[in-house]
Amino acid sequence: MKVTFFARRLAPYTISFLRALAARGHRLELIYEPAAGEAPFQAFDLSCCERAVADGDRSYRRAWLRRGPEQLPDAAFIAGWVEPLERAAGRLLRRHGRPVVCGIDNPWTGSWRQQLARLVAPFRLWPMARAAWVAGEPQAEFARRLGYRWVETGLYCADVDAYRCDLPLTQRPRAFLFTGRLIADKGVDLLVEAYRTYRRQVVDPMELLVAGTGPMAALTKGVEGLRPLGFVQPSDLPGWMARCQALVLPSRDEHWGVVIHEAAAAGLPVLASEACMAATAFVRHGESGYLYPPSAPALTAALLGFHRLTPEQKCLMSRQSKDLALTWVPSQQAEVFERLLQRMAPA
Repeated sequence: MKVTFFARRLAPYTISFLRALAARGHRLELIYEPAAGEAPFQAFDLSCCERAVADGDRSYRRAWLRRGPEQLPDAAFIAGWVEPLERAAGRLLRRHGRPVVCGIDNPWTGSWRQQLARLVAPFRLWPMARAAWVAGEPQAEFARRLGYRWVETGLYCADVDAYRCDLPLTQRPRAFLFTGRLIADKGVDLLVEAYRTYRRQVVDPMELLVAGTGPMAALTKGVEGLRPLGFVQPSDLPGWMARCQALVLPSRDEHWGVVIHEAAAAGLPVLASEACMAATAFVRHGESGYLYPPSAPALTAALLGFHRLTPEQKCLMSRQSKDLALTWVPSQQAEVFERLLQRMAPA
């Protein structure tokens, strides 16, 4: 099939999925937002796509809508419903009987905005797409409440092969790793407070590596044992994961968090807050990591709990983390998306 993807900003896991889909013989067109802001991302290898367009001014989307039926793709994926031109593209394809899938990573919360979305869905969302591809079960509930006819989980998947690390956990440097934007939603203030408390309660504290940029970067400066790495290119992140013993993600609000899957693929135990939706799939409390409420005292307890594990217990956690990562890989992701399109195709 020829499939058009309307995407937001690209990430390595997006490219690994597209590569897996292209390997199954599909022809891909990618329309995406160019990188912006303070994170200087390097260009991605998009050779798996027949055409890839960074459409910052929306001119390509407008031209796309003027295509005749013979120029339209066989199917499309639209990452959300915010962009009016993409909604118009979905309506155009549906009028011609082409399947369209909408991506959703918002979990169901029952907020007034989500209740309003349920009311407008028959007029705004269903004409664009009648299938939803969602991150996990919390998002699937939202999609079903919106009235989508077909709902599949598995929207996100780490590039498992890129993150795989065979170095035993106890042979890696004694360090925790945080990676993400340095903002309040990521719990950066909780992380710094908890790490300071943790250091006061142990004799030989582990180092804390902090990868990322953002408005709360000043909090990470001048903290004993904390090493700010600044912005880390996605291609360099597997190397940093091989130089630590656990991932820490104390987010207050995290719709999914692919970095949890990436860390699990690297064999890292994951210390994630209960607000991290990806932890529902890739973390087992006490077995492959720790889950805790997003608070500094709870995070301190998780840091101390990991610190006090024996080398054998850490290695067991590492193996279980790897096993969880392998339950979902890009080839499976491509198969699920393909099956979703086939279910929607007219008889």
